[in-house]
Amino acid sequence: MQTLYTTRLLSPDEWRIFKDLRLSALQESPNAFGGTYSDEHIQEESWWRAFIQDCHIHGLFHETNLIGMIGYIYPSKYSDDRALPVSVYIQPGFRGHGLSKMMMDAIKGHIMKTTSAVGIDLDHAHDNKRAGIVYEAYGFRPSKENPPPLRRRDGTEIPIRLYHLNF
Repeated sequence: MQTLYTTRLLSPDEWRIFKDLRLSALQESPNAFGGTYSDEHIQEESWWRAFIQDCHIHGLFHETNLIGMIGYIYPSKYSDDRALPVSVYIQPGFRGHGLSKMMMDAIKGHIMKTTSAVGIDLDHAHDNKRAGIVYEAYGFRPSKENPPPLRRRDGTEIPIRLYHLNF
């Protein structure tokens, strides 16, 4: 029997399953995100619903279970004519099977259909070498720009790498 993986845009009504995955991700990979578990676990339903809506969160499902997420903001914080993926995560047991490409394809298609973006900017924690390998394999190219570190609400900073993909 073939395992079924699907991606789709989440509805704000699915805030509970998104919240569970996001909080799990913040605990499992705390330096991969701009947010922190301590900031987000106290947020109310309206905050989670807005997050899903404002960031166009897509879910990656294994059969009926949410196992990954990816969203985007448009315009990107780096360029007015590009989108920026956010909240990119796949549960550890499902990594290494090409599912990140499936998620990136989903938001790329959504970006191309719903915005006038000419490409995608993508940033990730500088020390996350695996992410860089995955993104370059997808077609992203490292930027020559040296972006400022990601500053969290608690004042900590995460050095980042920046990549670009043109449509």
